Amino acid sequence: KKLSDEQKKALRTLANQVVSQLELRLHNKRLTRINEERDRFYGILAHDLRSPFNGILGLSQLLVNNAEGMDSEAVIEYSKSILDSSLNVYQLLDEILQWANECIGQKPCQLANYNLSKLSESASEVLKPALEAKNLKLVTSIATYLSVHADNTLLKTVLRNLLSNAIKYSESGNEIQLQAERADNNILLSVQNSGKPIPEEIKAKLFKETVSSQSGTLGEPGNGLGLSLSYSLVTRQGGSIWIDNCTDGTKISMMLPSG
Repeated sequence: KKLSDEQKKALRTLANQVVSQLELRLHNKRLTRINEERDRFYGILAHDLRSPFNGILGLSQLLVNNAEGMDSEAVIEYSKSILDSSLNVYQLLDEILQWANECIGQKPCQLANYNLSKLSESASEVLKPALEAKNLKLVTSIATYLSVHADNTLLKTVLRNLLSNAIKYSESGNEIQLQAERADNNILLSVQNSGKPIPEEIKAKLFKETVSSQSGTLGEPGNGLGLSLSYSLVTRQGGSIWIDNCTDGTKISMMLPSG
């Protein structure tokens, strides 16, 4: 039961090799995770920023085409709308960059209690031009006293993703419903649009993997990342998300702890 000096040296060498291998595996896992978060970050940029930019471009095009026949007040109003939308996009981009920095830096979610009505209003503000471009009405039913325990940036990103999808697949002139209610110690939040439901073969894969995205009602392109990203962001906050059964259109619901 005694070891010679050579045996001790061999064991030390073996131990160093094992430690080196473990460190290499951890390093490889971290690189893989960073690459995945990078791809997810690029997906959010593409998905979250496309709709508001479409709204800005649409307003700019209307202004260019009709400026000569407009009075000064109308030109000022269009210019103000473009400026407001641009500021909202800047704020959105800043929030996404902060979120990406937290993910890559392995920082935990910044969970806190937030007024859900104000958070939802802030999240949907950037999508107003997209709603107006398709003549859609966002009907929000969220009591002012409801509070949610979540990460402010991540939850607003999820809401924008869901609302952006609802806008994309809604026919012009329809309504989009944004509702929330307390369910025991949780908050049940849902986004519903009317129109064609999600095909069953795609519905079974949503939240599990990136799927091929269908074009919107006006031919809007998509990258199929929205719901996959939403699933990841909701579960990171200790919540759950699913597709509800409804007779008209699509209804996405999620459950998060109440504040």
